[in-house]
Order: sequence, then C-alpha cells, then structure tokens
Amino acid sequence: FGTRDDASSLFTIVKLAPAMAWRVNDSLSIGAALGLNYVAGTQELFPNTPSFPGFRFKGASGVEWNYKLGLQYRPASDVVIGMTYGPQTSVPMKNGTLRINIPGTGVVRYDNARLDGIRLPEELAIGLSFHPTPSLLVSLQGKWYNWSSALNTLRLTASGPRDPTAPPTQSLVSWVDVLDQDVLSIRVAYQHIE
Repeated sequence: FGTRDDASSLFTIVKLAPAMAWRVNDSLSIGAALGLNYVAGTQELFPNTPSFPGFRFKGASGVEWNYKLGLQYRPASDVVIGMTYGPQTSVPMKNGTLRINIPGTGVVRYDNARLDGIRLPEELAIGLSFHPTPSLLVSLQGKWYNWSSALNTLRLTASGPRDPTAPPTQSLVSWVDVLDQDVLSIRVAYQHIE
C-alpha cells in the first residue's frame, strides 16, 4: 500500500492456581488445583493505512476458572510415577475497543468489542523418576498440549460505533490453526557421596 504500518497480536495469560494434595497411603497421592486465569491482549492489522480496512483492538480482558488433577504412585521406594490432567478452558475477552478503518467513512471507534476463541489447551503430563543407583536420579516427562483444538478460529465482534453513519456492528474472523505441542524432558541428577 506504499505505507509503513503494523500487523501484530499480543496476548498475556496470568494463572493463579492454589493446589492441595492428599496422601492416600505410602504408595498413592492425589491432588487438585483450582486455577483463576486472566487473559488480556491487543491486535493490530494495518490500522494506519487509509486504503486498507485495518483495525486496532485493545483494552479487552477476561477471567475464567479451571482445574487440574494430579496423581502420584510409588510402586517401589526408588520409583515415582506421576500424571496431571487439565481440561480446555475458554476465556472470552470483553469490554475492549475497536478502531476500524471503514472505506468512505474513515476510522470509527466501537466501544463494545470482544474476542471469542481464546482457549487454554487441554493438557496431559506423565512423568517417571527412578534411582538406578543411590547417587543417581533419572527422570522422564512427556507433556501434550491440545493447541489445535484450543486455538483455531478467533472471532472479533464489536458494537456501539461513535459515528452514527457507521454500520452498527462489525465482525472479523481469523483462522489461527495452531499445531499441538508435544514436549519430552529428560533430567539427570547426581549426588556425590564421600
């Protein structure tokens, strides 16, 4: 378009998750965490290019609860197996503003903008730790994050234009198509004994 402009998305997620656990017996422990999630963000797509219907979305945030469950099993004194699971959690972002460049009208501010489609992924983690020798600890952990289901389509909607000649609502859809994330961790610790 012969101009210099921005295309960006920035999302912040803050989690607070107090947890508690119960030791059922010498081999089995179970636990749970109740989490409070806060999400905020901004999006820009060529907001300063007059010949393009660009937009700037900001000021929206959302809060939602979720949970995580955990299990720890000790089949032997030197072996520990653990597992955690957390479900997918939708966190809609509300009470934002949208400035959009409407061809023929100019930049119009909408005071009631929201973004739907932001979800924290379903996650599953399985871990194993063991002592091959009294001084050596080896741990393996696998994690799976179901991002492909959590972040695929974002829908930005807005109403309440400050210009009475502008359309009463705006709706913008974007496809993200994020891939799942698989993480494998291997840790080794050695304690030197004299």
